[in-house]
Amino acid sequence: MTQLLIFILCRWQQSDGNSNSSFKSALSIKRSLVKDIWIISGFFMLANPIPAVIVFTTLFTTFICLSLIDETQ
Repeated sequence: MTQLLIFILCRWQQSDGNSNSSFKSALSIKRSLVKDIWIISGFFMLANPIPAVIVFTTLFTTFICLSLIDETQ
């Protein structure tokens, strides 16, 4: 599901064949970083099971991850 969503959202940014491979490599590096950020924040939320901390961490992590993925060109 995630791969389909990323494919649909990032498909419009691909311009020509030359930048396509660099875009894919940059995107795969960023996706790996985003996955690691979510894993770390998930462990943080498990360590602090307070609803306010979980909501704040989820919103902050979403903002950071979307900002990282949006930067990929």
